Amino acid sequence: MSRYDDSMILIGKKPLMQYVMAAVLNLNTDQKVVTIRARGNAISVAVDCAEVVRNKFSRDSVLEKVSIGTDSLPRKDGSQSKVSWIEIVLRRP
Repeated sequence: MSRYDDSMILIGKKPLMQYVMAAVLNLNTDQKVVTIRARGNAISVAVDCAEVVRNKFSRDSVLEKVSIGTDSLPRKDGSQSKVSWIEIVLRRP
């Protein structure tokens, strides 16, 4: 799993297009790399975000890497809960 930095977009409950615009802005900076990360139910929004960026706004961007995994999160009762995550890395040449 990569570290959190300015080029990482964490998907939450905002509308899809807010994440798309954040990704496009990051791809147009000097970094030219954006990482889209989501957990749980937001995974489908992350995939949609990456596809909209690649197909509509930044056609020259390439899908560099997709990582998936599971995090263990503590619950209030002390037990562990497992939550799936996805990380999508887009790069503009």
